[in-house]
Amino acid sequence: MGAGWGGLLLWTAEHYGVHATGITLSQNQYTYVNQIIERKGLQSRVQMLLQDYRDIDESQPYDKVASVGMCEHVGRPNLPIYFAKIYRLLKPGGLVLNHGITAGGVG
Repeated sequence: MGAGWGGLLLWTAEHYGVHATGITLSQNQYTYVNQIIERKGLQSRVQMLLQDYRDIDESQPYDKVASVGMCEHVGRPNLPIYFAKIYRLLKPGGLVLNHGITAGGVG
């Protein structure tokens, strides 16, 4: 979730052989990452989707979910929705890597 320019997505596929799906709302990131996926021949293991995290299909849960830099974009009022979605996307016993930037002492 929040795959950005695809660094983590591509690294895990190339170095650990994972099957990975990334999402972004940015047309530029989507286009860029898909070009790299094709150039590196990773189409059978990696896909990049242009969609909102709330629209990720929950019918086939994931072993792991990584979310990089999404908390600050989701916003405090939507964090319960965001974390509930992550929970529903995970298989039982699945793992989450959540990276977010926060600040203390602000209104």
